[in-house]
Amino acid sequence: MKLAPADDIIIHITRALGIEPYSKMIISVMAKKVAMGIKHLVIDIPVAKGAKIKDIKTAKKIEKLFMFLANKFNIKTKVIISKSFGPIGRGVGPAIEMRDVMRVLQQKEDRPLDLENKAVKLSGAILEMTGVARRGKGEEMARINLKNGLAFQKMIDIIRSQNGNENIDSEDIQIGQYSYEYIAKEKGVVKSINNADIVELCSLLGTPQLKGSGIYLNKNVSEKYVKGDVLFTMYSESEQRLNLAKEALEKLNTIYL
Repeated sequence: MKLAPADDIIIHITRALGIEPYSKMIISVMAKKVAMGIKHLVIDIPVAKGAKIKDIKTAKKIEKLFMFLANKFNIKTKVIISKSFGPIGRGVGPAIEMRDVMRVLQQKEDRPLDLENKAVKLSGAILEMTGVARRGKGEEMARINLKNGLAFQKMIDIIRSQNGNENIDSEDIQIGQYSYEYIAKEKGVVKSINNADIVELCSLLGTPQLKGSGIYLNKNVSEKYVKGDVLFTMYSESEQRLNLAKEALEKLNTIYL
């Protein structure tokens, strides 16, 4: 959308180098919000060993920086810090994540409930901040609007305004044609998922440039599995990139903990 062109250039460089200082991340987020002219903002900061933010102390420092910039630009802001044990939802990568979102909005049976609950929590906070919902009633209102289809209808309105396909279904979203299933070698329970390893694999698969590339978590945190179950599936639009990710996968043994 070219909301912050200079920031887009910097992101392109830092992503290629595999670096992103916290200060850069904060400025990147806020630059786009200021460009959009928003007045209310809820920021979610997940904390996990394999995530960008690895401890509560660092998260608190980042919260202060967000609030400092928000006050400078008169944006009413709430920062929510939460402990995480892996990605939210099952998809990692542009198209796979979008499929997750549409499954939630369309209330499909196989929708990721952790993503649904996170979305309801953040939406509820915005509804309360803007005065649309009474204090303590935001999440309830958000869930009602999700269940009755109003949230999905708003997504259709957004798609229509951008001249997109307003009749699209979650299962219409195209995923990379090359795939590889990672099979469990024994039974167990997923205690946590290493976000850093997932990000590394997704980068090799071609995300975010190749929109259909990424990873689908067939088994997520707290779910049981037995020998022979598919733990996750890698997708790519490039067979060569899929092979690179498969080679890297042999060296990574900390994805599922």
